[in-house]
Amino acid sequence: MNMGPLFLLAIGFSDKLPAKKVIDLLDKHYQAVFADLSLTVPSKYEETIPGKPPKVIIRKEMFGSNRMARVRLLEGGHGLLNVVIGHEATRRQASDALTGWREWIYLVGNKTGPVKPELMNVSKSMGWGQILKGVPSKQYPTSEQAIDLAKIVVTKKKAVVKTEGDWFVAAKPIIFTDKQCLNCHQNAKLGGYAGVMVYKLHADPTRKAERMSKIRK
Repeated sequence: MNMGPLFLLAIGFSDKLPAKKVIDLLDKHYQAVFADLSLTVPSKYEETIPGKPPKVIIRKEMFGSNRMARVRLLEGGHGLLNVVIGHEATRRQASDALTGWREWIYLVGNKTGPVKPELMNVSKSMGWGQILKGVPSKQYPTSEQAIDLAKIVVTKKKAVVKTEGDWFVAAKPIIFTDKQCLNCHQNAKLGGYAGVMVYKLHADPTRKAERMSKIRK
């Protein structure tokens, strides 16, 4: 079986990047994934994790929040099942940037139509179950906070970037950039908001670089 070119993903240790740069790299990856129309059709790839035999995985078509996958491959007991094939470069950059940081990420929207503040909810979130030494539980991000930030983005038509104590916070819109997107997103318009990505970062010196893995498409 011809599986095509081989991608070697190896993340080395690096100096901790500023929070704003980390957010920019995360958002660059997710914006590219949401804009990728090729993900609306199935794909096949091979997963290889060190110490385990390779296996072929069939990826079903991906829509909406299904495209929002972790950029770290081998944390929390999961492998490449959450990787969006075709975006290895931006994923690698974001993964490397997270060394020394811990992220909470939310996708906020209201299903397939244009975003309306009164209907917004969290479609998907990542970061649950993470523990930061010395950080009280009441300081951890919540879905309600993410929705409030997303509403500001939608009503004021601009991104939000700020600090909250030891947390760095950003909320950035996902914009309809291709008319083909409107085939599924009813009543939406080019240039309108499909949703809002909300990012919260906190320093975590225990967060190390990613281990090595391989993807063959």
